[in-house]
Formats: sequence, structure tokens, C-alpha cells
Amino acid sequence: MPFDTIITWINPYDQMVIHDDFMTYQELIAAAEVDPLIDLDAVEFANQDQYNNPVTSQRMHGVTPVAFDDPDRANIPVRGYWYLVGSKWWVAWIYNNAKVIRKPQANPNAHGKPPYVIGFLHPESHTGLTESVLNVNKDSFVALNGIRNQRFDNVALILNKHAIVRSDANADIASLMNRRPGGVTSVDGDVRTAIGWDEVPDVAASGYLEENRLERDLDEATGLPDLKKGIREQQDELATQSLIKNEAANKKGSVNTQVMKVTFYIPIIEMLIALGRQHETDEKVMAIVGARM
Repeated sequence: MPFDTIITWINPYDQMVIHDDFMTYQELIAAAEVDPLIDLDAVEFANQDQYNNPVTSQRMHGVTPVAFDDPDRANIPVRGYWYLVGSKWWVAWIYNNAKVIRKPQANPNAHGKPPYVIGFLHPESHTGLTESVLNVNKDSFVALNGIRNQRFDNVALILNKHAIVRSDANADIASLMNRRPGGVTSVDGDVRTAIGWDEVPDVAASGYLEENRLERDLDEATGLPDLKKGIREQQDELATQSLIKNEAANKKGSVNTQVMKVTFYIPIIEMLIALGRQHETDEKVMAIVGARM
């Protein structure tokens, strides 16, 4: 299942996974109807505790922007603990480390692992969660977006020029700010000296050029050089240099693919196969097919 790395804590020795989530009172009650491990007394305690929470009280009285009048709609923080006991994984639901909402249960999945798979693209030594490609190159993305925003602002200023009005011209400022086809603006004296326009230089061409350079730098950093895209290098270089660059880029792409396959794709496929064998047995499949015939 997908999870947010901000609210999920993973033990570096693969002994514990903690996942924070939010459920409403109605969701917990509905789950208790089909799950005997959920403690209704703990659910009632959590619901009442959340109702008495200062933030919840403020929402009930409309103090905060997110207001509601039904206490059962209060979000109850549910912390899921997956922990290793010996060689077997167990799971339990806890409310604020105060009440056990769902009693501990041995892992019900046939694959025997928590329902989480963490894949790596750039593995790092002694690091549980490594940096992603986006984080590694975030400065390039920020610079690229900055150039684009400045180019858009430049075009907007060129199309909507800044007016400079002489203070004693008695110009109709409202009509200048709301220009439209067929509009009229009244001024005193010579209009050529009463109103001027701030001429902004057009930097769109240089903006596009800088954006292209940043995109090429980003491609180089992510293992996609010009040679691999079929673009000729700006400077002349030896054929051996081109071959070395191309070979290095291919190796980087191959390593990334292999790492993702071993750490992400294969574990997911193994889990899905195990769950299919567990829940879609031959007897169940034949029963479903027979019921529909």
C-alpha cells in the first residue's frame, strides 16, 4: 500500500513500521462490525477524547475555518504498528499511544511481511530512505521554474504596459487601469506629455535560451546526455569520448533499472502472487465460476 514518508517511520533494522492515519468514528464502528479484534470501548474513548480536544472544540464552535457540527466527524488518529516478534510480524492499531483500538494480530498475509514495499532508485549506504531523483536535482527544478515565471511576467508586462501619468494632467486613472477596445480616457493638456508608458525590454528569447540550458543540465544530471538523445555536442570531441559518455549513460540507466527491479518490482510481484494464492484458491474460483453458470 502507498504511504506518506512524512507520517511513516521505518526502523532501519527492518524490525518495525509505524504508519499514522486518520479514521472517523463511523468508519471505525463499521469496521468493528466485521472485525472482532476492534475494541469498541477504545473506539468510544478515542471519539470522546477527540471531542474534548481543544482543536476539535474550536471547530465545533466555528472558531477555525474547518468547522463542523457533528462530533462523529472528528478525525481520530490511528497509528498502525507493524512489529517483529522473533521471526513473525504482528500488527496492532493504537490511538495516541493511549488505547489499543485493534488488538495485536499475527500477520494474516500469506507472504508473512508488512503490506509495504520500499523501492530505491539511488541507494545510499547507511540510509533507510534515500534521496529521490527529484530531491537530488531540486535546485535545477527551482531554477527552471524561476526562469519560466520571469518569462511569463515579462510577457505580461509587455502586453499590459505600466502607465506613467503626469501629476497635474488630471487623467482618468480608472479608465487607464481598465483599458478595453473603444474605451475613452480624458486628460488635461497634450496627451503625448500627460501619459507615458514604461517600455519593458523583451527577454523572452534569452529566457528560452536559459531554460534550454537548464533542461540540458538536468538531463545530464539524470543520466540522459545529448548523445543519447541524438543531439550533437556543441564542441567537437573525439569519437572515443562520445563512446565513453554513451557507455556511462547506459550503465547508469541499467543500474537504476536493476535496483528498482530488485527492491521494488520483484517484492511487489511476489506479494501479489502470494495474496492471489491465499485468497483466490482453486476452490473459490471454481465456486464463483459455478455460481455464474
